[in-house]
Amino acid sequence: MIQGRYSLTLVLILTLILLSLATLKGEHILERQKIGKLDCAVLSPPSPEVDSVLIWLHGLGDSHDGFIGILKSILPSNTVAIIPTAPKRAITLYRGRETNAWFDIKSQNRIANVQEDTEGMMESKTLIDEIISAQMQKFKSHRIVIGGFSQGAAMSILVASRSSQTLGGIISVSGFVPMRSKFNTATDMVLRQNAQTPFYILHGDDDIVVNYSLIAKRSYDWLEEAKTITARKIYKHVGHFISDQEKKDLKDILAQLFVKSIDVSEQCPHCNF
Repeated sequence: MIQGRYSLTLVLILTLILLSLATLKGEHILERQKIGKLDCAVLSPPSPEVDSVLIWLHGLGDSHDGFIGILKSILPSNTVAIIPTAPKRAITLYRGRETNAWFDIKSQNRIANVQEDTEGMMESKTLIDEIISAQMQKFKSHRIVIGGFSQGAAMSILVASRSSQTLGGIISVSGFVPMRSKFNTATDMVLRQNAQTPFYILHGDDDIVVNYSLIAKRSYDWLEEAKTITARKIYKHVGHFISDQEKKDLKDILAQLFVKSIDVSEQCPHCNF
């Protein structure tokens, strides 16, 4: 019994030491929470002056753990990051094997929009909407930015486009616009609340998972028919991953988005969008 208490005390002391070191370094502190129905990693800055939140969605087969390190290195000091882990679901492309996914992938032919798992997408949208609603108890909607990678990027576009709240920004890394076949025009998809929300697109030209020319570009061209404020940057010789340059650009984008609301053309002067 004494040994057990000693071990627990030691763990608590070590935890306090680590938290103190993180605070001294100005690092974001990691906590794990359930928000709505999803398990999330929450990165909170040591500064008490927190006024904004980034909701970041991972890609197929990943979890919140996959982006903790990246986001710690790029988050502004006034911003919390919430990284939910997608529910497990059977993936048709993987012959029914279950993995963390926002929606099913039924075919490698992503150009065929009719094969999209719209039901899964809408289920995940509801889960992410719950996270946004929870954050609106603490932050104004224009201080909430949503973004993601691959599947997560597609979901961030869907959630923001259909949101009844005016968000602060949308970031798509190696993603695409989902559910285009369900809308007659892009204007039908994008609700007026976020028609003018800054939208950043980052994509590698060597991405063979979500090919830019064949898949992503077509979908983004379609989205721009709704007169959305978009900025694109295509990275040479970058595949389906987040490159060092993309990390630098993401850091600049977040710093500008969470400073003040300005025109998208001015938001990242060093990104060359």
